Amino acid sequence: MSTEPGVYPMVPQSRLSMGTSGLSEDGVVLSPAARANQRQNGPRFDEVNIEFPIANGVANVETMLIYPINPFEPSNPLARSTNRLAVLLHPWGRMGGHYHDPVLMSLVTTFLRRDFHILSYNSRGVGHSGGSSSLTGLAEAEDLRTLVDHALQQIPSVVEIVLLGYSFGCLPVSLHPPRLNFSMDRPYISPDLVIRHVLLSYPVGVLWALTFFHSDRYTKAVLDLLSSPYADVLVLYGDTDQFTKISKYDAWVSKLRQAAGGDTPGEASSPPRGRLTTQVFHDTDHFWDGGQKREMWGFLAIWLDQGPTSTQ
Repeated sequence: MSTEPGVYPMVPQSRLSMGTSGLSEDGVVLSPAARANQRQNGPRFDEVNIEFPIANGVANVETMLIYPINPFEPSNPLARSTNRLAVLLHPWGRMGGHYHDPVLMSLVTTFLRRDFHILSYNSRGVGHSGGSSSLTGLAEAEDLRTLVDHALQQIPSVVEIVLLGYSFGCLPVSLHPPRLNFSMDRPYISPDLVIRHVLLSYPVGVLWALTFFHSDRYTKAVLDLLSSPYADVLVLYGDTDQFTKISKYDAWVSKLRQAAGGDTPGEASSPPRGRLTTQVFHDTDHFWDGGQKREMWGFLAIWLDQGPTSTQ
């Protein structure tokens, strides 16, 4: 398959449009002058908009891929010995969630500064993505697995994946396993690959409504994830969330800590289990309005820089 230099060869017959993502740190579209300044002083990147077919009854998924420009080979963003990938999942499409969500877009710079390729996509039934959103979120979880597998076939030598779900987007992320095994039929999976999970404003208080009363399945999924020694999970939430009271968040986080092997952060467990990091932000709601958003970026950056757990 041939492709233009610097354009990801995702699939044949993909619809590609090459452009630049002139976004501020808050996810706001910049003026031409501000964009030029960003190009000079910020991380260099480009964007590919893609629609590609996917299984599970969906004809196509509308995907945005933002990738860091390699300063040594600017025409080939894949020319690295290893690559890192962040996959961002938006809030519930039935309530207006989409892949250009401003909270998700505000995280782009944090990942780009660490040379991540960033994949954000419209879930089924949103934008130009085919199909319709499911009532339980289970189909969306299968779509995520398919998309991750496809991305690994196109981006070589990926050694770290960060799956970040915001609000409803947390649900498919929580069902994705913390490890993918190399096999003869999947040689593109690196034996060094680690998968980390970020749950941003997990919708504890309305989980029953978002999953059509399948909330127990998702509650168990997070606990099972943390019981794996390969898991590395970051949970971020505000104490004035409109959909989940802080008392409910506190009770939920306590259960997560127990599943990770300790009632207090960093407490050792035997047998070893996953690593859990949690942070609550004061005077912060579900939509991350106000100054706490910058604190969230900083906390995410620290977690990313810590790297995955040594067990992996």
